[in-house]
Amino acid sequence: FCFNRDLQSVTLPSSIKSIEMQAFEDNSIESLKLDHLNNLTNIGAYAFADNNISGEVVIPDSVTSMGYYAFGNNNIDHAIVSVNISELPLYTFYNNPNMKYVKFKNLLSSSSKFISQSWFVSISSSNLLFLYSVTDVFFVSLSSYQLFQ
Repeated sequence: FCFNRDLQSVTLPSSIKSIEMQAFEDNSIESLKLDHLNNLTNIGAYAFADNNISGEVVIPDSVTSMGYYAFGNNNIDHAIVSVNISELPLYTFYNNPNMKYVKFKNLLSSSSKFISQSWFVSISSSNLLFLYSVTDVFFVSLSSYQLFQ
C-alpha cells in the first residue's frame, strides 16, 4: 500500500499482528487509529512515514517493537506510547512540526530502559522540555509551553 498518494484513510482489522516496513509509506493518510489493535506487536521502519497524519497517535500497549522513522514526516500533534516497547529507535517521530508532546505511559513504574539520546532527535526538530509525573513521562515542545502554565 505504499507510494499511493490517493490513499487518504486506512482501516486496520483488530486481528493484525504486525505492520511491516514501508507498509503505508508516502501516501496521503490524514488520521490514524491504532489503539484498538490489541494483537499488534510490531510497527516496522517507515510504516507510516511521509503521510499527512495529524492529531493524536496512540501506540497500543501490545506493541513491543517499532522501526526507525515509523511516523516521520507527518503532522502528528501528540503521541502516547507504552513502555512495553523495548526501544524506540532513532527518528521515530522525526519532522512532525506540530508535535506538542509524547507521553510515555507508566514509565517510572517500569524497568524499561529504552529512553536514550536518540529520543531527543526522534521527536521533531523543535526544542523539547522533559516533564514527569508519578508514573508518566512527557517530552513537551517548548513552543507549546503555554499549555502547561
